[in-house]
Amino acid sequence: MISRHRLANQCAKQGLDFEWLPRGPFRVDAVITGRRVIALVEMDTTGDEADVEQLLEGAEIYGRERGERPNALVLYIGVRPSSELAEECEEHGIILDNSPRRIAIKLAELDEELAKSGRPSPEE
Repeated sequence: MISRHRLANQCAKQGLDFEWLPRGPFRVDAVITGRRVIALVEMDTTGDEADVEQLLEGAEIYGRERGERPNALVLYIGVRPSSELAEECEEHGIILDNSPRRIAIKLAELDEELAKSGRPSPEE
């Protein structure tokens, strides 16, 4: 079972901001931001190909609506993922996990990597 609030709390512990997004127009559940990272999140109990498509479409929409492209996509599910779903996510570079703690840690690490690489922050 997924816990939406646990993900927000774990992000806060890692110094990341968590924002719920309206389904229309974004098609995804939330965005997590740090100094450099912008990650769109789709949450579903089991996850499937439709969730992958929603994330990909959501990234396009978010870029148009907010003027900045996400640099990470996350599918947060409540069960162990099927090998097919894991493969699909890997093909598209989507972070797939059922642990809010691991997701927050991965995004905090990505935020640090992006900061070290000199990528401009979303505000710059």
